[in-house]
Amino acid sequence: MTKPYISKNVIIVALALLSFSLNNLSAQQTVQVFVLAGQSNMQGYGKIYEGSNGFAGDTVSTFTPSCTPLPPTTCDFTFDMADSYGDGWNGWTYDFVQNGVVAATETLSGGFAGTATITLEHGVACYVIVNTPGAYGGEVSWTLTNPAGVVEASLTGANGGNPAPNTLVDVLANDTSGQWSMLGTNGNWSVLDDAYLYFDRGSDTIRENVTVGQGAFSDLIGPELMFAQQIDAYYVDPILIVKTAWGGLSLAEDFRPPSAGGTTGPYYTKMIETVDLVTQNIGTEFPDIGITDFEIAGFAWFQGWNDGASNAFLNEYESNLHHLVNDVRNDLGLPNLPVVIASSGHGGYGSYGGWIQDIQDIVSVAQENVGCNDTQYGGTVGFVDTKPFWIENTDSPDEAGHHYHNNALSFLNIGRSIGDEMILAVNDMAFCSTISSVNTENGQVDRTFIYPNPTKGNLRIDLAEVYYNINVTVRNSMGKRVLQSKFDASDRIEFILEGKNGVYFIEITSEHKKAVLRIVKE
Repeated sequence: MTKPYISKNVIIVALALLSFSLNNLSAQQTVQVFVLAGQSNMQGYGKIYEGSNGFAGDTVSTFTPSCTPLPPTTCDFTFDMADSYGDGWNGWTYDFVQNGVVAATETLSGGFAGTATITLEHGVACYVIVNTPGAYGGEVSWTLTNPAGVVEASLTGANGGNPAPNTLVDVLANDTSGQWSMLGTNGNWSVLDDAYLYFDRGSDTIRENVTVGQGAFSDLIGPELMFAQQIDAYYVDPILIVKTAWGGLSLAEDFRPPSAGGTTGPYYTKMIETVDLVTQNIGTEFPDIGITDFEIAGFAWFQGWNDGASNAFLNEYESNLHHLVNDVRNDLGLPNLPVVIASSGHGGYGSYGGWIQDIQDIVSVAQENVGCNDTQYGGTVGFVDTKPFWIENTDSPDEAGHHYHNNALSFLNIGRSIGDEMILAVNDMAFCSTISSVNTENGQVDRTFIYPNPTKGNLRIDLAEVYYNINVTVRNSMGKRVLQSKFDASDRIEFILEGKNGVYFIEITSEHKKAVLRIVKE
């Protein structure tokens, strides 16, 4: 595999691990192709505009019913419900309350439209209140008509003007440090001129530059967004991302790799066929690129939820994942293809029991075992722990644990981390137990060892030789500095890492050398 030239002027960014500034000296460009594969979370379920959380109990309309022309004590109103997508209201339910008593509770269980009859008391104020918030509130609308045919109350868009937490719009509105400013703003999203996406998401096929709205649906984002930002900044060549992700699929059956035995999964076959189709037809699929020479530069895997369906699926996940890495490399004809495995981090570091606990205890452990098998894969296979990016449903757009509660901030961080780890894998440096330090003066690479990793708190870092004027900075997964220390001269650093469980990044600098190490505290 052709590696891009790495300049001696190497910039190491702490939270990105090791993102390099490149100087490609060749005039001939090649399309760098990256495959993002998996199930629905790789499709992308980060909400852009709205969610359901925070709306239970909200009053969305207030009116005084009128039973005309001859007002009896009560009369029947017509409640016309509509859903623009045609799948019902996805959980949105409304109460009609008079004198503190619920007169009716209604919802549209499915389809584009439905009608209900609601009996209300004449002349008594009625409050329409959210009983249960659902999902996709922008699809919801309704009207309430009195017996004379007059509309007395209506709603278009269930969420009104009350934004849910950690939609993309909310994340950007609260981005005081500007870390996501490269994405643009609502209504003026940035477009990456030299990064393209192919994604057949069923309702349409995306063949365009990377921008906001290319998740599982047009109101969602996925890992592709920040992955593209990181990779595009790394390469001078054009970037093409081929997203081969479908919801509700297991590795045990749907993606089952050929060498695992049994029936090869139909979506494994479809994944390989899609990559071949796109790469062999770049000129017609993406005429704006203007280049047909390509290199398949990396493969990222983000999947696991559906393998919690049975003990059999769980118990063979690690074996199947090893087969997947090896078979993808074999079928694409690239025995050292850089691979990044993102864990199923559902539940973060909490204790949930049931399905999520199985994902934590078995699937995510298997993913780390494969992604961190430095002995077998060297630095060409990397691992991203997504547990630090899990955010509870109370601070998320929706309650949807299988989709990281549709939290846009989670998907931004996951995509960025996959991109950073891919850069390491491209340079044969995606080690879990060790990380490379880079000498910015002469370009030589040394090894720095940290253990135990994971740790309970006590850490030892072996520097392999004596360094002078050593500065150590520890940051948590959100970039906040939690420790800073200095050492005069040593070939070993020992300290206690205090704080909550999670991922930390340790930056070590000494004269012209710098290294960034990732450590997990548990």
